[in-house]
Amino acid sequence: MSKIAHLIEVLITLQYKKLTTASELAQVLKVDKKTIYRYINNLNLANVPIHTIKGRYGGFYIDETFYMKPPKLNFQELQSIIAIEQSIEDSNFPLKRDLRNAVAKIKSICLKDDKELEEKLEGSSIKLYNLGDTLRLDEKIDKINYSMERGRTLDIEYFTINKNTLYEENVDPYNLIFKDGDWYIVGYSHDEDKVKVYRLSRIRNIDITNDIYMKPKTFSLNDFLTNSWGVFNGEKQLVKVKFSKNVAELIRKVKWSSTQEIEDLDDGSMILKFYIDELGDIKTWILGFGGEAEVIEPLSLRADINEEIKKLLNIYK
Repeated sequence: MSKIAHLIEVLITLQYKKLTTASELAQVLKVDKKTIYRYINNLNLANVPIHTIKGRYGGFYIDETFYMKPPKLNFQELQSIIAIEQSIEDSNFPLKRDLRNAVAKIKSICLKDDKELEEKLEGSSIKLYNLGDTLRLDEKIDKINYSMERGRTLDIEYFTINKNTLYEENVDPYNLIFKDGDWYIVGYSHDEDKVKVYRLSRIRNIDITNDIYMKPKTFSLNDFLTNSWGVFNGEKQLVKVKFSKNVAELIRKVKWSSTQEIEDLDDGSMILKFYIDELGDIKTWILGFGGEAEVIEPLSLRADINEEIKKLLNIYK
């Protein structure tokens, strides 16, 4: 990533977060802390009012009066972008997911505080791809910052695009980071008992609970990002699922993914291989086949399925 791109990510992070440390910025951008200090100096030379608080709980912050205003599109420009996105929805365009996310961000910026434009688009012939957010981006970030400052668990409504469903989850936010044009929460999921990544553009609503949490001293953002970087850089994960001969014919008849490959085995069973963006989207689908399906790869998905089976066994003892 170029220096300009890094400077923009630092600036956007500081604009929305109240306080950010050099270590956190270095871990997110994959550079050393000396480079971060040079970036801050470069931004100061460009008259961006970034200040430093020294000490254990210090970091960088930006004047509340500073605001980098994003450009807005008019009705015709926004309508044309949405039309392009929808025209390739059923195609094999390799960057379809990235385009969908980009259009969602553009719409969020353009429709913010512009009810007239929003009503005009809703009344047009183009069906809008809308996640139905009840909060603006700045409102989400304010609530997350408050939660981290006070150590309060969040109750979030999270939208999974591939399943087109909305589910609730209790999350302890450990870090809020901006990476490659998107905001993410890195936090502990009470429902899945593990640290996960949540994309803010997928969060429909956030409620701050009265439950108190503390971030574990053993948690390392750097280690977590090193092991989870595919979530941020768009890398797809290979999934291999073995299906018994009882359901093999059904699996063969359906086009489950544009990347799928089928390997037939001698006993009549088969292995379905495909690439996917997020493993959480596929777990329930696999469980729906019961004992007729076995996850071969990745091991993390196999472990998640194993945990779900253990929960079911405890329920039906």
